[in-house]
Amino acid sequence: MRRSVPYILELALAAFAAATPARAFPTEDDQSAGTMAINFRRQANVWSRVDLGVVDAAVKSSPPDATKFDRRLESLAILGADAAFDKRFGLRLNLKAETSKRKEAEQETPRAIVEKTVTTFSPSVDGTFVTDKGLELFAGVQMQMTRPYTETVASTAASSQTHFDKSQLAARRVGVVRRSGPWTGGFYYTLGADGKRGYQQTGSDGSELRGTEKVFIPSRVGVFGQFGALGSIWDMELDFVQARGLGPQDTQGNTIYTDFFEARAGAYRDLGGGFGLKLSGAYKTLSYASNAFVSLETMPVGSLKALFVLGGLDAQTFVGIIGAYGKDGQSLPELNAAYKLTAFSGTAGFLFPL
Repeated sequence: MRRSVPYILELALAAFAAATPARAFPTEDDQSAGTMAINFRRQANVWSRVDLGVVDAAVKSSPPDATKFDRRLESLAILGADAAFDKRFGLRLNLKAETSKRKEAEQETPRAIVEKTVTTFSPSVDGTFVTDKGLELFAGVQMQMTRPYTETVASTAASSQTHFDKSQLAARRVGVVRRSGPWTGGFYYTLGADGKRGYQQTGSDGSELRGTEKVFIPSRVGVFGQFGALGSIWDMELDFVQARGLGPQDTQGNTIYTDFFEARAGAYRDLGGGFGLKLSGAYKTLSYASNAFVSLETMPVGSLKALFVLGGLDAQTFVGIIGAYGKDGQSLPELNAAYKLTAFSGTAGFLFPL
């Protein structure tokens, strides 16, 4: 007996999660347009950063009493540079690559094992201009390019492979920075973009399904600042992310993602002798439109980062550690499930003026 259509459609639910680009765990990547604008300081810079982390997550359901594990190896690499041509004009380039190797599996038999490796490149370029009043304006393009990859689902009863085509998106952004003595502040806006990519799914029973799904960059409004107080240099950023109406949808046309907030705050203290310590925290609110779409990408997550800094804010090398924790629950008529995530990452990098 062939189970082609129902069987394939059931396995195709995994495609919704794939519509999210590969990325470090939520709140880890704080290299935003605001961060780069603060570090510019009207001078030429070059910077780099490499992270390697692990994510251990579990979904527990009762009834039935079942546990599904979601474990990931995450890597993040950034290379960027500022070019200050004169007192008015500048150019900023940032190259970012993220790879996520993921494996999901039930604790009890029959076990369905889902595996995939997703790599996303996110280059961006911004031009800067300083007005007569000292306002620093910037405008540019942020891209999101995901390589083709294959997701495999295997169990004792059946198996499938889903091949996802490459995708490429570009989102425009603008911002303004004001530097005034002991403080720097500004805001930026990213205009979201969406598109489609194809996928082809084949099952062990010979069935096949072809289709398309939406990929997207959400719109984002960010407010950021840096100031000195209590013997430390403080920085903050608050982002409102507009994902409602964009991205993948369920079979009834409802958007999976909704609007959410991201907040970051940190403090740097000079310890003397050319050494410093920076502590920061971040929090992301839940981003699912319905509790039927709770996932590691949409659940609320908080994180803490500790960096040991050699040098100062204008020229530094650093090493550190990042820890994240998230917990969320959903209530459905037929299922009660609790999501839990813990993640740890090592980080190292530098920022040098040229």
